[in-house]
Amino acid sequence: MDPSKSNTNLYPGRRANMTTPPRSNPPKETETSRFFAPSRSSDKPRPADDDDASKSTTDKKHRQTLLSFTSSGQLATKQPLVNPTPRSDARRLTLAETAAETISLLPGLLATRPDVGTAGHLLPQTLLGPLDPKQDDHPHLAPITVRVIDADTIDAALALAPPQSTTSTNPVLVLNMANASHAGGGFKHGALAQEEALCYRSSLFFTLKIRHYPIPDRAAIYSPAVLVIRESMSVGHALLDLRDPSRLPVVSAVSVAAVCRPDLTLVPSSGGGKSQKYTYARTRDRELMKDKMRGVLRVGARGGHRRIVLGALGCGAFWNPSWEVAALWRGVLGEREFGGWWEEVVFAVLGAGTENFEVFRRELDGMTV
Repeated sequence: MDPSKSNTNLYPGRRANMTTPPRSNPPKETETSRFFAPSRSSDKPRPADDDDASKSTTDKKHRQTLLSFTSSGQLATKQPLVNPTPRSDARRLTLAETAAETISLLPGLLATRPDVGTAGHLLPQTLLGPLDPKQDDHPHLAPITVRVIDADTIDAALALAPPQSTTSTNPVLVLNMANASHAGGGFKHGALAQEEALCYRSSLFFTLKIRHYPIPDRAAIYSPAVLVIRESMSVGHALLDLRDPSRLPVVSAVSVAAVCRPDLTLVPSSGGGKSQKYTYARTRDRELMKDKMRGVLRVGARGGHRRIVLGALGCGAFWNPSWEVAALWRGVLGEREFGGWWEEVVFAVLGAGTENFEVFRRELDGMTV
């Protein structure tokens, strides 16, 4: 499999060089998409993160809740931003060391894998329009059943990797639930959300170019080839066998940032009674999230990725209501535009028994696409 050629069906007529690390021989030109420009590496420093996903329960209990009125006059609550300075706890220090080792190891490994490189392409809204079956090489696949599993994103992707595919040799596409402002989020400082988890294990960070930030609201970053070098955190982030880099697995990634801390309002729960649940206070936030989801699926379809791993977009530190995000995914996946493109659609949501997992399992597991 040659991941650098994974998008040849999307964008005929233009060529771009895959960017490779220093000391490697430049790869031969390959067909790329009709909306990808060649990527160039950047030596600029990465900014610090503003992720607070790993703050302790004690910290959260002592954070003041803010009350505010939305533009529609409804009362909403949210918690204030926290100090972005990384905490010097043991886990953060260990993860920061893992990040430093990953950054140190990858240039040498990538030098032996010019088929992977460090290409990352910013796809603006104008290039993420609706799919056209006549122009986008629609495979007309049979309907499939969506699965929701308790798994790390990369583990889920590796379980779907070829040779299981029958119609495409392209890598599995994973959704990176990205930080819109900081490439890799707080990866280098030991933060731990889904984006950081991807970066600890792979070369994703090298494909997220500084010049592409902040990510526009309706844009996505497409990384056609991402090299996986570690096991998951649950088994200590152990390195894979690096003696033969040609055997290391490769995935593709699409990076999209969820709406960050939208205004929310309480509505009655569907179960009746006095119970309530949070929902988006502004219609535009709900519509923006749907457009982001459509963008993810369009990148996958046009890229020839028949196996995709999605997730609970924005349902962590970004404070999007999990029940509504799951419902939005169901609605978007059910749109006629997205039928017949997939061999596998999996939602990787860590934490069986947690609210996020159970909400996504109830809403999406078993859905036919």
